[in-house]
Amino acid sequence: MNKLVGKLPEFDNPPLQETILSVEFDRIAEMKIPHYGAFWAAIRCEYPKAGTQPPLAPAPSDSTVPAGLRLSAGDINLARACYTNELATMQVQFQNDRFLTTWSRGQTENVYPRYTNTRKNFEEKWEIFQKFLHQEQLPAPRPTRCEITYVNHIGLTGDWSELQRLEDIFAPWSGIQTDGFLPKPSIASVLAQYSWPEGELAAALQPAIRVADQKKLVQLILTARLPLREGTDTQAILNCFDIGREWIVRGFADLTTRKMQSVWKRKD
Repeated sequence: MNKLVGKLPEFDNPPLQETILSVEFDRIAEMKIPHYGAFWAAIRCEYPKAGTQPPLAPAPSDSTVPAGLRLSAGDINLARACYTNELATMQVQFQNDRFLTTWSRGQTENVYPRYTNTRKNFEEKWEIFQKFLHQEQLPAPRPTRCEITYVNHIGLTGDWSELQRLEDIFAPWSGIQTDGFLPKPSIASVLAQYSWPEGELAAALQPAIRVADQKKLVQLILTARLPLREGTDTQAILNCFDIGREWIVRGFADLTTRKMQSVWKRKD
C-alpha cells in the first residue's frame, strides 16, 4: 500500500503520550557493552543521562503470538543502552540488532513536537550511529524492518471498578451483549491486527495506570511494522516510517469515535 491520497486527519489536542521510531537490523555480534559508553560520548551533550534496560526480543515472523508467549533463543542481546535528555522527553536506545528514538510527554504537559521533527531527530541520530559503527570498525547495519509506534493515553472518570463506556471511546466496541445477561465488564482489553502486502498495523487497547501520577486511564497503542523491501539506506527507512505513520493516523481516526475526536479537536 503506497501513501494514500488525501489530507491526513489532524487534531489540535491529541491524547498522544509517546512516539517510537525503530529500525531492526541483522545482529552485530561484534558489538559489546564497552561500545555503549563509547557511543554515549557522541551524543552526551544532548542526552546527558545514560542507563541500560533488558534487550528487546527479536520480532517473530508470526506477530500474532503475544510477546509474553515468545521463547527466547538465548542471551544473544547483552543489553539495551538508553540515553535520555535532561527533561526526560527524548531518548535514544540501541542494542546489537535494533536502534530506536523516542519522544515522551513525560511528567509535564510537553507539546508533541510533531512527526516531521521526530522523523528528523531519528534521521540525525541514525546517521551518528552509523558513523560510530564505522569508527569502531564494526560491521555496518543491515536493516530488515521498520516499526513506528504511537502510545495514546485516554483518561477515564469515575470508579475504576466500572469501565466507563468503552463504546464512547473505541468505535468497534458496541457494548451490547446478545442476550443481555452479562453486566458491563469491569475491565477489558482489545488486540487487533490489520494487514497489507507492505506490512501490518497492530492496535492494542488496554487499561493502565500512569506511573507519574497514578492516573487510571485507557491506553491505545498503534504500531505499524513494515519490512524493508526497496533498499536499506536511510531514505528507504524514512519512507517506511512515512507509510507507517499514515496507517497509524488514519487507523486512529477509524478506531476512535467522533465523540472523543471532538474532545481532541479534530480539524476536518
